[in-house]
Amino acid sequence: MGLEKLKNRFKKTSEQDSVKEEKKKFFKGKKKIIIPVLIIVILGASIFAWSKSKGEQNPMVTTMPLTKGTIEHSLSITGKIEGTDSAEISSSLNYEIVQINVKEGDYVEKGQVLAVLDDKDLKQEINLSQKDLELAELQYKENIDSKSKLDTSTASANISVNQSQIEYDEAKRQLEIKKALFESGAIPKEEYTQAEISVQKSEIALELAKDGLRKAKLDVQKTIDEQSPKASDKKALEIKREQLNQKQQDLEKVYIKSPISGTVTRVNARLGRTPQASDDNKPLFVVENLSDLRMKVSISEFDIGSIKAGLGAEISADVLGSDKVNALVYNISPTGEPKEGGNSKEMVIPVILDIVDEDPRLIAGVTASAKIMIEQKDNVFKVPYEAVLEEDGKNYLVIEKDNVLKRVPVELGLESDVELEVISSELKENDSVVLSPDPSYIDGMKVEKMPEMGAEIKTEN
Repeated sequence: MGLEKLKNRFKKTSEQDSVKEEKKKFFKGKKKIIIPVLIIVILGASIFAWSKSKGEQNPMVTTMPLTKGTIEHSLSITGKIEGTDSAEISSSLNYEIVQINVKEGDYVEKGQVLAVLDDKDLKQEINLSQKDLELAELQYKENIDSKSKLDTSTASANISVNQSQIEYDEAKRQLEIKKALFESGAIPKEEYTQAEISVQKSEIALELAKDGLRKAKLDVQKTIDEQSPKASDKKALEIKREQLNQKQQDLEKVYIKSPISGTVTRVNARLGRTPQASDDNKPLFVVENLSDLRMKVSISEFDIGSIKAGLGAEISADVLGSDKVNALVYNISPTGEPKEGGNSKEMVIPVILDIVDEDPRLIAGVTASAKIMIEQKDNVFKVPYEAVLEEDGKNYLVIEKDNVLKRVPVELGLESDVELEVISSELKENDSVVLSPDPSYIDGMKVEKMPEMGAEIKTEN
């Protein structure tokens, strides 16, 4: 019996120990979960109570240290990269393209033949124009010769009149002599009468000669009116000469040449087509000087006042990756033009930037961004725009020191897109500047700083 009781006690003790072990394991697992939760709850309640108690007493502010640095006033704008010298080459002739001598990417010299047009029809037109001009010149010359002959016939009539006048005058002189001799009895009456008849005959001959001259003149004038070259004939002859000269010049234009030295960047010419039938009426060729690149941008009328020739710029583009090239403002157009797109009445002014750095990755035709450096200041106090308090036309920085605020009047200097220069003899480096100050912040007001964002709460295990 004693042994049996001992076994039963040992069995009961073992069962109790087993139950205790299970309970121990259960509470050990729960402890891992409950302890962190309790820590979080306690910390949260503490922070809430601290924030609430502080908020009820003083306003919370966010600050930043005042620093000196470089501030830039710049203008960013996009545009196309192009060659400094560019030529769009077309042709006024409407003859078939029979030869193309270049392809895109070829370098050509000024005057080099890019393409040739079919000149068969043009040569035939020149031949016909030459014959037409020769015929017109021959007809004009014949009319001139005809007038010369008419002038000769008039001259002959004049000679006849002059001769008749001489004979008439001589007959009258002989009559006077005969009359004196007859009256003195030196000659018979028959001789005197014969002298009178000679005067009458020569007078009739003179009148007939004069009539012949008048008739000759009338005939000449009539013929001149009908056959002599007119002003319009002369003008028509001049037009024919000009037309022939133009066609002869066109014969040289069948050789389409580059007016500049550079790289062929576009070839829109097609064999068998006429120049007017090129792709979408584009120029046959585009030649650009790619050794010197430039960027053409359009700057708003509201910004152009700060842009001057000679200002520096940085050019960036996808083809350059993270690299940049330098440029200078080269030319500002004297006139504006309407802004493209939309219904805005804003005007823009074309501006040319000369790219002074060479980079083989930067090519004509790509879109790039330009940052024009208008002004730069070094070693100046600068703050973000939201740090400045404007009130009654004056500007202030609100400085926090030992949880007490003070307004510091400042002058505003150079501005950039995100920050601006502030000027005051009261400012010192590392002054604690309040961000987004409220107009209610006055001198002597006590505040509390916000905890730094991103701080971690650490606890021991």
